[in-house]
Amino acid sequence: MTNIKDIKFVRTRKRYHSDDDRCVYQTVWNFSPDGINTESYVVSAVVSSDSGDLCETYIFPSQDESGENFHAGEVFSSHRYLARQDEHRRLLWNYLDKCEYEQREKMRENLEKFEDTITST
Repeated sequence: MTNIKDIKFVRTRKRYHSDDDRCVYQTVWNFSPDGINTESYVVSAVVSSDSGDLCETYIFPSQDESGENFHAGEVFSSHRYLARQDEHRRLLWNYLDKCEYEQREKMRENLEKFEDTITST
């Protein structure tokens, strides 16, 4: 299981968009699942400043360690506006833990299929 302390904070950025009156609070995180390769993530909390109708927090995988170049599609989201660094770390940890669980389940299914193939031949 992923340890939450293994998720390393890189930076924070808060931006205001005057066009649609939104505020975006972003944090960037690095994580090394195998101790060699690094994965980077951007956690973006978006809220509408005037009406409050848009209020979500998203996780995007990043293509660079600084979080400047991240993918267009989010991989995980929360319906809550999480605007603190510790909340972002916890949300990312939940996402990574879910991915680990799904990967273990997939490996278990593949092993069962392999065992079925071996016993049927």
